[in-house]
Amino acid sequence: MFCPNCGWKNSDASSACEMCAHPLPSRSGRKAAAPPPPVVGAPGLAGPPVARLGDRMIAVVLDTVVLAAVFAVTGMWAATRWGGVSESGFSVTGKAGVVAIAATLLFGFLYTSLLEGAFGATLGKAMAGVQVRMTHGGECTMGASFLRNLLRIVDALAGYLVGFFIAIFSKQRQRLGDHVADTVVVEREPSKGLRALVVFLWLAGVGGGAYGAYVIHRAAPPPATGITVATLEFLESEGGPVRKRGPYRPGDQVFLRYELTGYARDTKNLVDVSITMVPYDAAGLPLDKPTNLVLREPVTGNIPITGKLHFRLPPFVPPGTCKVMIKAEDALGKRSAERSPAIPVEGTPIAPATKLEVRDFTFRSSEDGPPVSPPVFLAEQPVHYSFGIFGIGFRDDKASLHVAYRLIGPSGEVVLDRPDWQSVEDTFVYHPATFYLPLTARVSLEAGVPRGRYTQRHIIEDRITGTKLEFKSAFEIR
Repeated sequence: MFCPNCGWKNSDASSACEMCAHPLPSRSGRKAAAPPPPVVGAPGLAGPPVARLGDRMIAVVLDTVVLAAVFAVTGMWAATRWGGVSESGFSVTGKAGVVAIAATLLFGFLYTSLLEGAFGATLGKAMAGVQVRMTHGGECTMGASFLRNLLRIVDALAGYLVGFFIAIFSKQRQRLGDHVADTVVVEREPSKGLRALVVFLWLAGVGGGAYGAYVIHRAAPPPATGITVATLEFLESEGGPVRKRGPYRPGDQVFLRYELTGYARDTKNLVDVSITMVPYDAAGLPLDKPTNLVLREPVTGNIPITGKLHFRLPPFVPPGTCKVMIKAEDALGKRSAERSPAIPVEGTPIAPATKLEVRDFTFRSSEDGPPVSPPVFLAEQPVHYSFGIFGIGFRDDKASLHVAYRLIGPSGEVVLDRPDWQSVEDTFVYHPATFYLPLTARVSLEAGVPRGRYTQRHIIEDRITGTKLEFKSAFEIR
């Protein structure tokens, strides 16, 4: 029933007014009372006083702390999902920031609208001793609560200055949302028990939000500081020790070991890192196709990613300072890092070839044996030899060679005739003017062949340039 003294609406079980403590008529003597006129603003009408702006500001601060706790949880969760975790928290940027801000604003609207519509006060208002009522003295309805809070969009402009100035010039200190919704904020001190419960709920909400954000941050992968090729070492062999300083030679194998730090990880500690290696000669020409490695697997702990790479210096690479480019790309962190250490190469310079020719023809006693000079072999002994073909033509990095072979005996007879002895159809990324194609072969003669001088004829055809070359060599059988 309504209090005849102040007009406050009380529950039917109350014997005294919940607002002014004025005695209420007994149940048997109670009569239906019409709703009183507005409780605030009518001269001489007793009722709850309009809340002071300072108390309302305190309520706003207390509720803002609750929203800050919600923002901490949603922001930390969003950062672990879409990136943005830092050493001390998270950054409000990108998709994670948009999600965190939107979720907090939605929660704030529902938090104030539902609590004010159901109880007339949020946790902050209850702690500050203020309550939202209808201007006619009744309880705030859910519809009025949603309307007054929806208009915070306007009241909150310029840091709540719009709502502040409207309230200053209003007799009942109503901001725009209150005017439209026919609501007013009045003073109402809750009971001690209710205040204790409200304080407990406020502390639980704020503390729970802070602790939840801490737990999410602790479980999140370490923040990415930007992927870096922290260590890059040359090794003596694939699994060997660090190589001593000194130049390489053409044909040497180059072994490297690297370490990557600062990479990003998702919520399952998975990384997505790719490594690209390209060696270059002194003129900046790539020695081979890029080597690409991709790492997509879980990495636990704050440890570097390690790996090994290797490549071979071509035997025809000119002397000078070569370089090897190592590039690491972090798909999750959207960062990349690159290092290009120098590789000094020393060796005998090779004269560039201007036409198809054979160089460095050498007879040997075995495939890897020393040169044999003069080239004299026993009848039962295999004849090994090697040579290089220079001046090869290329079309789109492709070479096409055909080599025919014929062996002529001491009396001019044909001992071996192989018209399709060698055929080369291949792609070579690196083919400078010093490029050559090394060939090795072995001739095994039957026991009892005539002793004497044997002549070899190699007919080399370059199908790209259309040129031919006949090269002769000879060895003796004793």
